[in-house]
Amino acid sequence: LMTSSQHYTYSILRYRHDSVLGESLNVGVVLFSKEVGQFKFKFNKKITRLKSAFPSLDPISYRSTIRVIEKGLSQFTGFSPKMMSPSAGGVREIVEKVLRQDDSSFHWSHVGEGITSDIEDEIQFLFRRFVTWNEEINPSRRSDSDVWRPVQKALKRKKLINHFEETKIESDLAEVKFDHAWKNGRWHVFQPLSLDLKTEDGIHDKVAKWSGYLLHLESEKTRFKPYFLLGKPQDPKLGEIYQDMIEALKKSPCNPEVYPEHKTDDLIDYIEDQIKSHDDKNRIRGIANS
Repeated sequence: LMTSSQHYTYSILRYRHDSVLGESLNVGVVLFSKEVGQFKFKFNKKITRLKSAFPSLDPISYRSTIRVIEKGLSQFTGFSPKMMSPSAGGVREIVEKVLRQDDSSFHWSHVGEGITSDIEDEIQFLFRRFVTWNEEINPSRRSDSDVWRPVQKALKRKKLINHFEETKIESDLAEVKFDHAWKNGRWHVFQPLSLDLKTEDGIHDKVAKWSGYLLHLESEKTRFKPYFLLGKPQDPKLGEIYQDMIEALKKSPCNPEVYPEHKTDDLIDYIEDQIKSHDDKNRIRGIANS
């Protein structure tokens, strides 16, 4: 059962190739919410970044140790009432039952804590934030899902998330999947775009790709309405290209609505108003027909 404010604690698993040098990289995260009995963990089995930092790393030994840790933690995925008691410990007590702090290559970070409305979403967010943020194929500091995350949380909080589903818009030229869509006569499709990239060319190319998709779907424009939420680059030097791409996307085919990231709340309010208006009309229609 999800609540609006679940407290959790978490710890990061770090790999330390040489205990004398002390250099380490984050390779996993473990999260525990005592309030609702939720325990999640996620580890990185890819070794590209580790091998680059530590050329003498043994991939077989590394992956074998990760599997042992995963197996040990799996025993805690089901909890007894005792573990849910007020005196039960946090995430540190659990992880140290599986891997004690010593001079081995793997060790746990300090314990962090937070509040979330969705434990599953939170473990994915923490994993990207602490482990794989610089391993993305797209050199984005934040992913598209990170940009959408505040909207997703608001929709859950407002109990509107069930109106949304995946859909595909097809034309003779293309088939494009949208993960966030709801239907009111026609499809309203919402696409987050993180433009938190490293170069002007990267930002331009990402917007051009989606503008191209809209061009290919233009023959179906009466069937759907596109909306874009754009994440801003962290690098201030990319602010001008970001503004240019906002305007370019607005002029794309299919007449898209474009919301820069600072207008996320406006988008949330718009979605809420549209869905409630739609539901009210259906309710009135139902009463009239009864």
